[in-house]
Amino acid sequence: MTDHSHYSAPSADETIDVGTLANSIARDDFGPVRAYFQAQEVTEPRVIWSPEARFFGSPVIRSFAEVCDVLGEPGGGIPEAGFGLDAFDGLDRWLMVLERQGEHFRYLHYGSEIRDHYGSDMTGRTTADFGGYISLFFEALYHATIVRGERVLSEHEPPRRVFVRAWRRLIVPLIGSDEQVMGFVAANVPDNELRAGLEMIVDPVIVTDRDGEVQYVNAAAQQFFRIAPGPLRSLKAMTGLELDGLKPPEVLLARREVIERLELFEHKSGLMDRVALSISAAEHRGRAYYVTQVRPIDRG
Repeated sequence: MTDHSHYSAPSADETIDVGTLANSIARDDFGPVRAYFQAQEVTEPRVIWSPEARFFGSPVIRSFAEVCDVLGEPGGGIPEAGFGLDAFDGLDRWLMVLERQGEHFRYLHYGSEIRDHYGSDMTGRTTADFGGYISLFFEALYHATIVRGERVLSEHEPPRRVFVRAWRRLIVPLIGSDEQVMGFVAANVPDNELRAGLEMIVDPVIVTDRDGEVQYVNAAAQQFFRIAPGPLRSLKAMTGLELDGLKPPEVLLARREVIERLELFEHKSGLMDRVALSISAAEHRGRAYYVTQVRPIDRG
């Protein structure tokens, strides 16, 4: 059994103690983590060391764990020398690969599904680049995993600007020739019932907050408006559409009201097109958002 009592990770900010959180996570003492998340007014995360398959809650994570069992020790880490994304047969869209860089962790691979849900590509960047309270939690969790040398399953609520209810990830250590943890591979799967339902709609759908900042676009909207992967911006900047003169989304939600509009839309090619907009509202994590469905007129 590893002695977890003397671990202390470095901290870039003296007002934030990564080591205290890492120590507590490694010891299965979640009091400091609970207090830290409560101070951010966010639900505390769930962390399970050496989780059984019944806790995975996702076929993606279950498949990922099965491949890891083949590549390394069942339930344990993977030898770094024998690791390669090709072995995961398409699961790489949901995977992250990290290496330790000082007190932080750099993303060598950031799967496309994670990128699209988060809204930005973290490849080449580090855990510190997320900023805010979530960076500290990520770094503490990875430092604790270095100490334990075990797989760990975590589920956490992201900052509100991320249109995901919760992220569930299984982190597997990559073990070097000296038996030390050199990095990680992790399956990271979002949980959002609202988003899953919107992806099934064949028409473009855009979710915005009351200030017109885009929170989510479905695949049809990405194609119709030719939206490239990257940070989400305002509705006008991303699509050319404007939602002026609307009641607050809270009002539309309470009244179950739908606003119908016809708008003239300019494609990025310069061509003009008329579209019908159906604007309603939906609740996500305690807040109301505008949900705009776009129907090109020529589709009937």
